[in-house]
Amino acid sequence: MESFYSRTFEDAEKIKQHSKAKFCTKRDGSKQSIEINSIKERLEALCFELETKYLNLNVITYRVVQGLYEGITTQEIDNLAAETCAYMNIIHPHYSILGIQF
Repeated sequence: MESFYSRTFEDAEKIKQHSKAKFCTKRDGSKQSIEINSIKERLEALCFELETKYLNLNVITYRVVQGLYEGITTQEIDNLAAETCAYMNIIHPHYSILGIQF
């Protein structure tokens, strides 16, 4: 059985392809297509002071993509990522530090 913590970015892309969530609502109220690359890039940008060798951003991205739904706001996407990081604190404390960045 494949470990949950060994998820890849391609796994997240597969989930996204089968998802009904195509658009999110930005903070200004406009609609934007959901791009998982943007989710991962946001995570990478928030890791600037952390040692990323302890973090698996693919797993966080995968979990966030699983929680997407049509019309989700960008703030809710950030909250979902932060909650995922808080949950993953049991793996390494840097996840909780990343979660606070949101």
